[in-house]
Parts: sequence; C-alpha cells; structure tokens
Amino acid sequence: RDEGKLEGHLRVMAPTTLAMKQLAPVFRDFLLEHPRITLEVVLEDHSVNPAERGFDIAISGRLASYEGVVDLPLCPVQPVLCAAPAYLAQRPAPTHPRDLTDHACLVFSATGTTWAFHTARGMLTVEVQPRLLADDNLSLLDAAVAGVGIALLPHYVAGEALAAGQLSPVLAGFAPQENWFKAYVPRRKMRVARVKALLDWLGERWARKQA
Repeated sequence: RDEGKLEGHLRVMAPTTLAMKQLAPVFRDFLLEHPRITLEVVLEDHSVNPAERGFDIAISGRLASYEGVVDLPLCPVQPVLCAAPAYLAQRPAPTHPRDLTDHACLVFSATGTTWAFHTARGMLTVEVQPRLLADDNLSLLDAAVAGVGIALLPHYVAGEALAAGQLSPVLAGFAPQENWFKAYVPRRKMRVARVKALLDWLGERWARKQA
C-alpha cells in the first residue's frame, strides 16, 4: 500500500449556483486525482457553522465568523447590478442607488434586501422592495432576463447574459459592495491531510482563475 496516497471521507458545503456553475468539475477532478477519497457535497445557501454541522469545509460568500473555525479567503465575489433592456425600456432607468426603491428588484434571500454601493461619499445602503425573493441565483437570472426587474447578481452568474445583450448594467457609476467567497474550516480539521489537499486544490484550480 502506498502511504503517500490520500484517503478518507470529506464533507463539503457549497452554495447551490456556485456548485452547479463552477465547483462541480473542480470536485470531480479532485476525485479523479485521489481515487481513495470519497466526497459528500451538500448544497446550502445559508451560512452555517461547519463545526456544528459536521462539515470539513464550508464555502460561503456570506459574512460570518464562528468560534473555533478558520476562514480562508478564496476569491472575490464580483456583483453586478443589471436588468433586461425590455425592463429598462418600460420606465426611467435609475440614476442613483436611492432610485431603486421605486423599482421592481430581484433579491437573493441569503444576502437580504439591503443593497450597498460605493459612492464618492463612501458606502451607501438602500433598502429595496423585492418583486421576487429567491434563495438561488439562477431563478433570479431567469427573471431578470425575462424583464421582471433589476437584479444584483454575481458576475459568474450574469456574465453570459450580459455578454449576449440579454442583460444591461444598471448604475454603472456606483459599484455594488464586493465580498469574498471563503472556506470555513473547523480549526481541528486544518491539519488533516485530505482537508488541506482540497483547500489547496480549490485555491489552485478555481480561486486563482477567478481573481
């Protein structure tokens, strides 16, 4: 038996849309590289304490911190405010974030109805009224492309629709607040070889390409 081979089971939590659009092949290739590893991936869009839920790694874009859990930045989430040309043709486009209170907004329930933007005077927060509140970004993307309202979506979700002209940027002069995808790892798991190997793999095969 080759003692250098990684083996054992890993439990990983990841956001639904991120797993479906980007992480699935990263996990697949890790399993191909390490034939003695078994992997359970749980899709969860709410911030959870991995130590309490029995996860080795939880990947999340939510702001959170937990006692006994190390958070390791992976890559920035680049949000983009966007809407379909059909929606923007129906009414005057917003010229300031405060105008969003008069618009139909498509809201990711995990991050909530308070949207934050960079302005010349610092950070500005706006409380928006959700026309659609959903806990997955693909539903919001579909509604945005159909002209239901204005969505705040990660670029990895909206990028293809923006490139195709199905969506247009809104409030280009006011950048939405950026946050980070992080890996949350119970401190006692940090020295486990297979956990460290997957963290390194995520960094090299995914995060570095997104930055």
